[in-house]
Amino acid sequence: YYNAEYGRCPRVFCKDQPVLPAAVSDIPHEEAVKVFCPSCEDMYSTRSRLDGAFFTTSLPHLLMLQYPDIRPPKPTERYIPRIYGYRIHKPKTK
Repeated sequence: YYNAEYGRCPRVFCKDQPVLPAAVSDIPHEEAVKVFCPSCEDMYSTRSRLDGAFFTTSLPHLLMLQYPDIRPPKPTERYIPRIYGYRIHKPKTK
């Protein structure tokens, strides 16, 4: 995990957080392995064709429960969408 064997989170505010392998389904040959970022708590697709059921859906969560000291802090900054430097306003509701 610390050597980033499975890659790093693509989000800028996660600051190159190492990711963990995870699966979307525990049924073999149904879905390829994905990676889970413990900082933003999101899953990302990979180029790997390895079967995701090999890692199970609960691997990252059980690892974080077993070793709470490796859990990274939540990102304090939030992404604000902008176009040409101007913030995009919230849509008006009726």
